[in-house]
Amino acid sequence: MSFLFAFNPDKLKPNLKMSVHRINIKKQKAAAIAAKQKKEIAALLRDGKEEKARIRTEAVIRSDFQVEAYEIIELLCELLSERMNLVTSEKRCPLDLRECISTLIWCANRTEIPEMKEVKTQLVKKYGSEFEKAAMQNLNGCVNERVIVKLNVKPPNAFLVHSYMKEIAIANNIDWSPLEEDMTSLENRVEAMPAPTGFSVEPGGVSQIPQPYQVPMATQVPQNPSTAIPESSSTQPLHNKGVPPDNFGLPQAPTEAQFASVPGVSQMDIGGLPQVPPAGPAVQAYPVAPPQQQQPPTFTQGVPQAPPEMPQVPPAAPGASVDKTSAGLDDLQARLDALQKK
Repeated sequence: MSFLFAFNPDKLKPNLKMSVHRINIKKQKAAAIAAKQKKEIAALLRDGKEEKARIRTEAVIRSDFQVEAYEIIELLCELLSERMNLVTSEKRCPLDLRECISTLIWCANRTEIPEMKEVKTQLVKKYGSEFEKAAMQNLNGCVNERVIVKLNVKPPNAFLVHSYMKEIAIANNIDWSPLEEDMTSLENRVEAMPAPTGFSVEPGGVSQIPQPYQVPMATQVPQNPSTAIPESSSTQPLHNKGVPPDNFGLPQAPTEAQFASVPGVSQMDIGGLPQVPPAGPAVQAYPVAPPQQQQPPTFTQGVPQAPPEMPQVPPAAPGASVDKTSAGLDDLQARLDALQKK
């Protein structure tokens, strides 16, 4: 049973050679895909779709990083395969092979090469779980630094993306250049490309009719030259036009005479509607007295009081004609006096 869990060099060496063969296949496939992607990026730059070209460029850079890491792993596999006799004879890991073996253990689960998992299994059986733990945690920098950088999941920085796009544009004779003043900063050399905002997306969609999206320019309304205030008078405050400030340094309210002295200011701007002078002396209408309300007679102990006295009529002048209305009133007054005597 102990033989099943022991190190077997006959399994390690064939898997190292198979890993090298698999890496060569991956490189050829990645090169064909990258050539196609570069043509697509060039077409996008020619059409002005820069944001989409940035995303495709990141994929090309990621593929290049992966191929670079695979080439380093390929060299390490060939080295370990050539020194298999040293690995088999030594109980501990040789110092000159420590970085090589630690790198193969660290990158076994970070690649698309299935043979690397068997290589890791055999190396862990040879040097133990403590060696594996130190390799996975990269203690004392035992793993190849370049392999760590190339297999990192962090996206490439903005400066590198723009540099790739510039080289692709030059290779395809496209007149395009990135914003050099923005790409040379330290932040763009470290941070990844920002998320697309859509500035390169043309309006119109598949219909190719961008005219409805264009905003018409606002038409200027002509002003009446008689009421328009010139710029020289509208841009300056009124307290600069001869209005002295008060004791507190605040400008006083301009008078109508001062306001009217401003060129272009009409009487409508001073107090609303112009004052209309009176046409002439007012015509007085005849006074009309309000109608007097007659009070009903009051009763005291069942006896009605005397009605109100009738207005006295002045006697007619001698020789004047007698008014029939006045004579009738005298007869009525005489009857009332007779009734009062009773």
